[in-house]
Amino acid sequence: MRWKRGWAFLLVLLLFAVPFQPVQAQKSGDCRRLEQALGYKVEAQEGICRMGLIRKELRVTHQGRMLSPETMELELLANFERVGDAWVVMGEFALMEPEVNPVVDRLRQSGLEVTAIHNHMLFERPRVIYLHFQGEGTPERLAKGVRSAVRATSYGKRGFKRFPKDRLMLPH
Repeated sequence: MRWKRGWAFLLVLLLFAVPFQPVQAQKSGDCRRLEQALGYKVEAQEGICRMGLIRKELRVTHQGRMLSPETMELELLANFERVGDAWVVMGEFALMEPEVNPVVDRLRQSGLEVTAIHNHMLFERPRVIYLHFQGEGTPERLAKGVRSAVRATSYGKRGFKRFPKDRLMLPH
């Protein structure tokens, strides 16, 4: 009985002594590869490669007040995760109404699925539409699809110009 406790103690000691650093280094390398394929900054967070682009080019008010894009969650977000040999992406984009159809087209052309289109707020001007998507495939194919969808937004256009007021579709 005594030898069983000794083996159990040794097993527990070995479990805590094995370094987990090589896995994190691999994840970090994966995120660097995705960053190169996307052309946008990607950060490693708990095994996930996260692209989060704040939409500072948008000017949106909520109940008549100008709030920061961070507070209003005005971002283009994509999370990439390696699951065994496969890669998965799930994302959410905050879009202006005229951007919705071009982004949907780009996602579908890239083999990514649109899973939801909805609003988060009431009384914001101009109207912000949130689009969720997902996909599975190689990291390069997923990154290419996300990059293409970002480029269909005012954020992805050269120069990060403000969204033209005549295309905001403000309510009458």
